[in-house]
Amino acid sequence: MTILSAYAVSVEKADTPESRSKVKGEAALKSSGVPYTIFRASWFMESLPLFVQGKSMSLIGNQIHPLHWIAAEDYTRMVSKSYQTDETLNKELYIFGPEAYTMGDAMKIFASIAAPDVKVSSISTKMLSVMGTLTFNMEWKSMAMLMTHYEKHGEDGLPDEANHLLGAPAITLKEWCNKRYSQPVNS
Repeated sequence: MTILSAYAVSVEKADTPESRSKVKGEAALKSSGVPYTIFRASWFMESLPLFVQGKSMSLIGNQIHPLHWIAAEDYTRMVSKSYQTDETLNKELYIFGPEAYTMGDAMKIFASIAAPDVKVSSISTKMLSVMGTLTFNMEWKSMAMLMTHYEKHGEDGLPDEANHLLGAPAITLKEWCNKRYSQPVNS
């Protein structure tokens, strides 16, 4: 059995409902007796368009940690290959893309290629949480909590074992943007 977890999952870092669920899920899988592979992936490039709202791309919080952005295409290739070998069984594998960018830098690269008329703007996690409370918008409150988690926690672990067993991810953020968005998002 395989599960997609996150790059910073541990009892010490379980400070959100999502991270606590991942810790519990991993523990349940490990204790089940079923052979498993846990993939602890960094941020997916495919999540970047989700931050675009009209002509703005919202950087939520002070996201200072460099992240190795991964293309879903590389990730799915690695997961598929894991089913072809027993060497990945009962392991936690860190899946990191070939380059590291802060979230803000990744957003700027994405916007410059995929949505040149979009500006990256910042909002603090505290402000988003307050706005969510005042407007009864639980999605905003939840996003503020999640992004506060990522403000505190950078990538854990090393991708060396996963890269050795499954082949290293190769798609760069600029390549992904150029391939996927030969026409800008807002065209």
